[in-house]
Amino acid sequence: MDGTRIVILVADDEELVRDMILVMMRKDGYQVLIASDGAEALDLSRRYNGHINLLISDIQMPRMTGIELADVLIKERPTMKVLLISGSTDLTIPRIFPFLRKPFTPGALRDAIVRLLPSSLAASDAEG
Repeated sequence: MDGTRIVILVADDEELVRDMILVMMRKDGYQVLIASDGAEALDLSRRYNGHINLLISDIQMPRMTGIELADVLIKERPTMKVLLISGSTDLTIPRIFPFLRKPFTPGALRDAIVRLLPSSLAASDAEG
């Protein structure tokens, strides 16, 4: 694919959630990097030499929370967008990060991604 391919880093300790996002995002034409927790996602990001457009991260994970991960990654990759996800109802989510409550539908996730990414990139990938 051309150089405008969107790369999404997904960090979630729930395998079912990771698999659902992976299948859906690949079907929509995105390149997906998968990690089972925040520390693994941080390591994966540091080893990945290309541009990462979006981090989708669960908030509550072992070793490193999604908020901690997002804080570090936006310092290392300032153009990367962040979408936090969680099924917990008792969390305080920092307002600087967009949030999507689990369980979410594929359509709700697509809508959140389209809102976060440059419209020309998201639209060209979503059409394919």
